[in-house]
Amino acid sequence: MPEYKLLNPVGKGMTATVHKAQDASGRVVALKDLLPEHRGDPKRLKGLEQEASLMASLKHPGLVGLIAYEPEKFRMVLEFMSKSLRQAMEEPFHYAQRLQWALEITDALAYLHGEGIVHKDIKPENIFLSMSGKAKLGDFGFAEVEAGALGRLKALFSKPRIQGTVAYLSPEQVRQQPLSTKADIFSWGVVLYELFGGQRPFRSEQEQVRTAGGQTAEMSIIRRIVKDRPTSLKELNAELDKELEWVVLQCLNKDPAQRPDAMAVMSVLKRVQAKLK
Repeated sequence: MPEYKLLNPVGKGMTATVHKAQDASGRVVALKDLLPEHRGDPKRLKGLEQEASLMASLKHPGLVGLIAYEPEKFRMVLEFMSKSLRQAMEEPFHYAQRLQWALEITDALAYLHGEGIVHKDIKPENIFLSMSGKAKLGDFGFAEVEAGALGRLKALFSKPRIQGTVAYLSPEQVRQQPLSTKADIFSWGVVLYELFGGQRPFRSEQEQVRTAGGQTAEMSIIRRIVKDRPTSLKELNAELDKELEWVVLQCLNKDPAQRPDAMAVMSVLKRVQAKLK
């Protein structure tokens, strides 16, 4: 079993920690370790194993790579990423760069959906930039096969259907309906809206406190996801191409059948990118 030199912590979630580390050859990697309190939980162990199995089965340059799975150490060894998209979005706006990231992740989604996999947790915190600046999708802890799809894996987790971060959920997720890859398209539309508009399309005015009606901020966001139409992107950023605004709003259609697939989104993004050259 390889030994790693821990360099510094990168993040901590509800079930795992991530450390930047170095192997014996000097290669920098990310170690995702299950928290000690979960190592005796059969469901958590099965979940880690299945996530590693899924990642090992998927090969695409726009997905964070699995280097090794070490069950004896309750660990996945992953390709090291320099930062999350959330961190990158806090930096000065650069239209062409953000458009390139959008293309890279849309391409990864097209591949993933072609394999019949629904990610179910598309958000800026689960999108990363590699050391060379390429955008990659990671964290497959909630992923499952599309309802009715002839994928090679069955549902990865027997958990309640509402999973993920509320602000990025699709209407069908919050309604606990069967999911298709179009659920990811809606979530990706939320990320694209934020990436180019500087704010999420469905927000609570008081996200940290209870609303006047006694609803929690999350319930307020859920109501807006299901009912509200987002503000025009060009009102938030006049620099944006009309076609880009159009495809993002199409991704946010309440009806999954009316949303484009990832290949259609990619075609639009490529046309928009071509106009910049």
